[in-house]
Amino acid sequence: MNAFATTHPHRRRRGVALAFVFAIGAWLCAFAAQASAAPCFPNVIYKTDINDSNIFAINEKTYAQTLVGTLSFGSAAAATSLQNGHVYYVGLPDANNNVFLGNFDPVAKTNAAALQITGLDAADTATGVTFVRAGFNAAGNLYIQSNGTTTLYQLNPNTGVATKLGSLSGIAASFGDLAFDPTNPDLFYLVDGGTNLDSTLFRVSLSTLAATKIGNLGLGTSEQIFGLAFGNDGTLYAADNAGPLYRLDIATAAATQVANLAGTANDLASLPQTVNLNASLTKVHAGTTVPPGGQITYTITVGNTGSSNNCSVTALTVNDPLATGLSNPTYTASTGTYDSASGNWTGLNLGPNQTIALTVKATVTASAGSTVTNVATLTLPDGINNTGTGSATDSANVVGTAGLSIAKSGTAQAAPNGLIQYAVLVSNAGPQAADQTLFRDALPAGVTVTGTPTCAVTSGAAACGGVSNTGNVVSSSISALPANSSVTFTITATAAAAGSYPNTASITPPSGVTDPNPTTSSVTTNVAAANGVIKTVANVTTGTAATQGADTGRPGDVLEYTLTYTNTTGQTLNGFTFNDAIPARTTYVAGSAVCNVPATGCTIAPTATGATTTAVRWSLPALANGGTFTVAFRVRIN
Repeated sequence: MNAFATTHPHRRRRGVALAFVFAIGAWLCAFAAQASAAPCFPNVIYKTDINDSNIFAINEKTYAQTLVGTLSFGSAAAATSLQNGHVYYVGLPDANNNVFLGNFDPVAKTNAAALQITGLDAADTATGVTFVRAGFNAAGNLYIQSNGTTTLYQLNPNTGVATKLGSLSGIAASFGDLAFDPTNPDLFYLVDGGTNLDSTLFRVSLSTLAATKIGNLGLGTSEQIFGLAFGNDGTLYAADNAGPLYRLDIATAAATQVANLAGTANDLASLPQTVNLNASLTKVHAGTTVPPGGQITYTITVGNTGSSNNCSVTALTVNDPLATGLSNPTYTASTGTYDSASGNWTGLNLGPNQTIALTVKATVTASAGSTVTNVATLTLPDGINNTGTGSATDSANVVGTAGLSIAKSGTAQAAPNGLIQYAVLVSNAGPQAADQTLFRDALPAGVTVTGTPTCAVTSGAAACGGVSNTGNVVSSSISALPANSSVTFTITATAAAAGSYPNTASITPPSGVTDPNPTTSSVTTNVAAANGVIKTVANVTTGTAATQGADTGRPGDVLEYTLTYTNTTGQTLNGFTFNDAIPARTTYVAGSAVCNVPATGCTIAPTATGATTTAVRWSLPALANGGTFTVAFRVRIN
């Protein structure tokens, strides 16, 4: 934020009519007067030369130079604006001693139309007078000063109109540069070449224009400091026109060389603010565990909950390399570009209170081990300090997944003390083996196991374990149940009393294996005397299961009655009919009578007394031996 150009004969001999702009590898924000989503502008080191129009960006850490673009004319003084991040620069006076202000956008790499600077004193428009000092303060105001006088001007960058503030006291007219304090808009530092060419550092109050000498830089007459700027780290930097770059001690003016810049330099420019961003980085995976060979989905989220300057940050980078134990990744970014080779998610812009996300899906390899750990890191542009979370670690437990299933079948109708036979198929669809899967079948009260339960391999390379029966609880640990294999348990039993006997069998996967599928299966056996009708009732309103025993209900509840008859007479029954009266204190639900088995060939005839249905009759032309007739109807409790 500064500049230099002079007609000093020693400077002319060294070709020092150049400009150097130092913007401190950082990103600084538009000040508070701007819109809440104004960008945090790049604050890199810019270098210009008064003898050509090239502008270079210099990395503050490595001091490597990159050509950024071309100015409209060579720069004698330059400064970087807090309002828009543009570089404003002043050239040498033309043949008519007019001075112009240029405006370069380093992002778009374009120049706005130059403005003639007006409002200058005659002494500052004389032949050979060049404006060598320029800088923005923390309040966003631009100031310039020439090498021919000690007059300080405030310059409107939008109109080119200069307003005279007065003359600096305690300092002589000479080449040099100025740099405002990063936190105090009323204080700036000024380097003065002086008559002996041994540069001197001053501290100046903007309100009083009084300069206080700090000391000589001690570089001797062979060094001429033409640039001055505060760095991103709060250090005051000074540039010699021949290339050396120094750090200055603002208490003593002692200079320490830190680099030798390629080419010539005659000015430095910096943004006297640093943005503190409260950015948060999170990374989570879906689910609690992941299986070997299965897919894991990560979500990486970056949020901006606010910055010290309430600005939008550009050029963020998130590094998220693929973790060991993962393969075949795919990436979906809400914005920006992800490079799988480097693991860098780039091209990210983040406004105030904005969130962006990257979704990563990958396959967990068979050799992943028990845990997959992945680390994502957030890198902000130079000059932006993060007060939030800059890294996120996600650890996923790798647990085998088996596609276990259980299917139980059994005798649906049995006579008292008749044979009831259960068959339970336990299968594993994989991908993981489920050796030592636990099988358990607790028979309901009233049902007694007869004989010895057995296990047999149904498919694949499964292996049965021992089967035990303790207190009517049949159990087993299946020795081997690899993927695509199954075993079948067979249990025989009897029930002495008539009734409905629901029975449920279950399986439990072994330790270290998860099973996303249902792990229980049930069947119900109805026990009744031969040729008897089995009648069950279920409360539809409360969702209770059908039972032959007593049920409960409240006024307004809907009950469903089911009647089942199996023909065990040894012959066909022709003209078979069910007739059932509507229970007292209930009302028939119109249209609810149905024929379930068989669904066709059955007729329904509700009978009524007056307007009330009092009974329902179901008729079947014929019911073959062994055939079953099942009907149902509903009532509402009054």
